[in-house]
Amino acid sequence: SEAIRNIAAAAEASLTPEERISFLNDSWAMVSVGRQSIADFLNIVTGMKSDRTRAVVEAMLGPVTQIHDDVASTADKPAFEAWTRQLLRPLAQELGPAAKPGDSDETRQLRAVVLRTLGHAGNDPEVVAQARLLTEEYMKDPDSVDPTALPDAMALAASHGDTALYEKFRDRMKNARTPDEFYTYLRNLGNFGDPDLAVRTAQLFLSPEVKGQDVYQIFGVVSNPDTQKAGWDFVKSHFTELRDKLGAELGGGFASLANVFCDEILRDDSQKFLADQKIPGSQRELANARERVNGCIDLRNLQQSNLGEFLKAQRK
Repeated sequence: SEAIRNIAAAAEASLTPEERISFLNDSWAMVSVGRQSIADFLNIVTGMKSDRTRAVVEAMLGPVTQIHDDVASTADKPAFEAWTRQLLRPLAQELGPAAKPGDSDETRQLRAVVLRTLGHAGNDPEVVAQARLLTEEYMKDPDSVDPTALPDAMALAASHGDTALYEKFRDRMKNARTPDEFYTYLRNLGNFGDPDLAVRTAQLFLSPEVKGQDVYQIFGVVSNPDTQKAGWDFVKSHFTELRDKLGAELGGGFASLANVFCDEILRDDSQKFLADQKIPGSQRELANARERVNGCIDLRNLQQSNLGEFLKAQRK
């Protein structure tokens, strides 16, 4: 692992950004098929942690989020979150919590991806608190918040939010002054982690408050791992109403819901249920979804125990 970290650090010095990105992508591809341990990939990331090129950092951090969501066991999650905080805090401190005058677009986007990963995969209390503050500011005055920072901040505040924050979002959504504001709140209702709130959100999509073309946003509730089961059960029991509200043109897109799972039972259930709806043109969509979901399940089966070993070794 020391050797891999050294190779990665050397790669940072001697390779172009494009080469560093393909080095990361190749390593992650090998992890996905079990030809390399996830520990090797995480050691490469550790070796490249002083990289400041946004595209390279994105190639490092996409998999970090996926590992947090899909690979880490419930028991290992806190240790993986601690590893992520250790990895990213120095960079987050260097960038600062908010946009500064004269920041380039590159810097703003780098800050966004670092804080998003630190808040979500690192469960970092400072970043979560900062996200909550930004969200409160937006609720007071929508124009006062840096638009680059807003989507991640609100998503993070919502995913750590309670019923009281949910009620505030609902209230602001009802009284939104612009479509933009309306959709900002609607989209983020799907990020709350409480299954009861998820069902309330799902019911909104059948109400006159939400237009037919926006019924798709119910995907947010089903994509959220914390509310997935409740969201999927709702979609199944109200499928005809949801599809009718979307209309024939758009209703076909429901087949792509089969993509969001990473679990054998929900995979089989969604494949069967959506196939039974006889959605025109959905066969290929369902076949692709099965392949994607199987890839996610395989990754977890191949690498979950390797990740556990890696995290144990970190503690020594």
